Amino acid sequence: MLSKLLRSKLLVVFVFYTSVLFGQEQHFKYAHAQITSPNGEVIEVEVADTDAKRTQGLGFRQELPVGKGMLFVFDQKKRYGFWMKNMKIAIDIIWLNNHQVVDVLANVQPPETSQVSLKPFYPKTAANFVLELSAGEAKRLGFQVGSVIRYQF
Repeated sequence: MLSKLLRSKLLVVFVFYTSVLFGQEQHFKYAHAQITSPNGEVIEVEVADTDAKRTQGLGFRQELPVGKGMLFVFDQKKRYGFWMKNMKIAIDIIWLNNHQVVDVLANVQPPETSQVSLKPFYPKTAANFVLELSAGEAKRLGFQVGSVIRYQF
């Protein structure tokens, strides 16, 4: 039989993921960092470093200003897939292996409101960081496969 503590933890996890799956926005406090893009411009990013923050990502946002973004941080290098659930804005998705760009997917559009099933987008190779920017920013800032960036946490 499950202990009370374990049952309560499972309930919290279930409630969180159910709210994400059924479209309820969660409010998080994000750490912030700066990324120096390949062309030298500094981008202010929110750091998504937990499963909950990574699951919601930029979902529910009405805008993503120029010079801002979200950096997804993972402990291991894998081919992490990203979906556009609850997205309202078009974005560029940039996969990074430490400081090097390994894949860029430009101008990913939000889903149609009637779209029930969402396909994830995967990089060509493993990564341990993923950067999301407003659509068009990756090209403007010089992000391309092989580019090198710097982080300041």
